[in-house]
Amino acid sequence: MRERTEGPISGAASPVATDEQRRYQRYQTDEVAVIRFAGIETTGVMSDLSLGGTMIEGDFAVAIEAGTQMTLSFGEFSQLPAVVVYVGDSFCGVQFLDAAKHGEAIKSWMQQHKLARAMR
Repeated sequence: MRERTEGPISGAASPVATDEQRRYQRYQTDEVAVIRFAGIETTGVMSDLSLGGTMIEGDFAVAIEAGTQMTLSFGEFSQLPAVVVYVGDSFCGVQFLDAAKHGEAIKSWMQQHKLARAMR
């Protein structure tokens, strides 16, 4: 399990209160996502994915803090709106902002890629 630490994504455990936590089952993946926020574009690897959000791992050159609004692009999804809900050492958890709108498409994508349920 990843250890939460203090500070921006090079290491902060800054949870944002959300009712999305653990609402959806998580599935393992290693899909690369393009992350855009505040005029910055970078990439990360989604280590798990649910209908409500994803965990992104990476060696981010810039600080990402809880509450940061961003868009994610992966697979057929282009600029899926999300918000960072927590950060840790080289990873961040994000919540999709319009999960209801994109839920069926995300579910279909997960089924097409035969993702296994995460055991966390």
